[in-house]
Amino acid sequence: IAVGGCLAQKDKNVILEKAPWVDVVFGTHNMGSLPTLLERARHNGEAQLEILESLEVFPSTLPTRRENTY
Repeated sequence: IAVGGCLAQKDKNVILEKAPWVDVVFGTHNMGSLPTLLERARHNGEAQLEILESLEVFPSTLPTRRENTY
């Protein structure tokens, strides 16, 4: 089970304390790391926490669909 987003970022410790079955807690800038975090949680048998406040470069592997060029 993975919990992510701005509230997960803000309440990371509360989530892990109140929901010990959660495998991964990640922030809004960590979406690209989710597969690695899930694999690490499965391998290590403990919750993984990754919260980065900002990124130099946004992960480009996320799919995008645009209606027009601009």
